[in-house]
Amino acid sequence: MKCLSCYYKIAVFSYLFFISQCFFAQNVQLINHKTIDSFLVKNLVKKADSSLKAQLNYLESKNLLDSLYKYPYYVGKIGLLKSNTTRGAKEAEAFVEQLKLKTDNKRILYKSLLNLADFYDEIGENSKSLETTKQALSAVLEVNDTNPEEIGKVRYNLGASYLTLGNISEATFYFQTALKNFESYPSTSKSQLSDGYNAVGASMWLSSKLDSAKYYYEKAIKTTTFIKGDSIENLYLGNVIKSNVSLLEYTQGNLAEAVTIQNKVINNYQTVIDNCLDENIVSKAKRYQSRAISNLAVFYNEQGNLKNAHDVITYSYNKSKIILEPNDITPASLLIQIGQSYISL
Repeated sequence: MKCLSCYYKIAVFSYLFFISQCFFAQNVQLINHKTIDSFLVKNLVKKADSSLKAQLNYLESKNLLDSLYKYPYYVGKIGLLKSNTTRGAKEAEAFVEQLKLKTDNKRILYKSLLNLADFYDEIGENSKSLETTKQALSAVLEVNDTNPEEIGKVRYNLGASYLTLGNISEATFYFQTALKNFESYPSTSKSQLSDGYNAVGASMWLSSKLDSAKYYYEKAIKTTTFIKGDSIENLYLGNVIKSNVSLLEYTQGNLAEAVTIQNKVINNYQTVIDNCLDENIVSKAKRYQSRAISNLAVFYNEQGNLKNAHDVITYSYNKSKIILEPNDITPASLLIQIGQSYISL
């Protein structure tokens, strides 16, 4: 039974979570990127594209450059849907380069780079995401009126990029530094603070410091109780933490509890997918749900329930082929796991 688990990938998946708001009372529908989200979640690509072009034309005609940082992700996403990943990446990159020519505002620059990095994460270009986030950190440190939460967000994202690439020591450093930024600033949003605790907990778990991991996860969960706003987005936020808690329970040998939590996590992600109107969050929820299903297979395997493990990993593979980009290695690794599960049956 143990031999199979070495072929399963157990991982902690951190995430970037921003609730963008419209800054202008007039023409709210015209310049609200949520309108683009509403079309994308329904797979109405042409309408999303038309809305994107209309919003960009309006913002550029009014010289509202400080709102353009929100759009590299959408430019890339719609380019991907209309053509392919390569085109999407090129169009998103070109958008940021053009924005650099229009303004030398460092705050706009760092935020647009983070937005571009978010798109890179979605298409599996993790090394590009890391390099882009490094550029964002350099830019935010040059902003004269920045605050610790802004700097902490970039350091947090840098930690997430390092974690994705398997560099735990660098990830831990940036997560801990980010958390210090968040805690030092009383106005830090509760969602960001909770995310910071969750990230440090994840790095502690990966370093086998289980008591410390539990401590930070508990702080993260407690902090979520103070978050206001959209209930579905808050469900997503708390669900990522609970997924990590299930991995902690698994590591401590509490398999039944790990299975119970992970099943709830998978169901909660489906609720987010079915009801959230933010396309970026829906996209992340789909990816995280796929990984959560894969982790559930590990738990079943450790319980000795080999048939359930095989059925779940097969389901995860079929689901991943639909939601992940062609250059994502996850489906290939799942195929290996399926082969191993056949041997163990």
